[in-house]
Amino acid sequence: MYRLANFLWIPQSLAQRRMQRRQVSHMKERRLEADLMASNKLWTLFAEEPDRQTDLLVTYGRIWSREGQRLVRGGKLKSARECFRRSHRYYPFYIRNYIRWIRSYFHRSAE
Repeated sequence: MYRLANFLWIPQSLAQRRMQRRQVSHMKERRLEADLMASNKLWTLFAEEPDRQTDLLVTYGRIWSREGQRLVRGGKLKSARECFRRSHRYYPFYIRNYIRWIRSYFHRSAE
């Protein structure tokens, strides 16, 4: 694989997006798939740059934690906790993940 251009990887968000209920991009179920696909492509792109791949682990941790939070809201607590476990494996220092994980034990289940 070759690169068409160089770019700078910045791990924090620099923009926000506005979403409306009728937008296709608002479908939360598809967001996980899209986020993982983009991160996997970056992982492959950085195959020979382990430091950059290490930076991506934070992104994977945040993606799984956010998915866990979505599942908690839907009452799918068992699945949510599995996402929080995955997040922890990728990014064990993500405090927000621990908070979401603990809160999942005080939420009423639909499962």
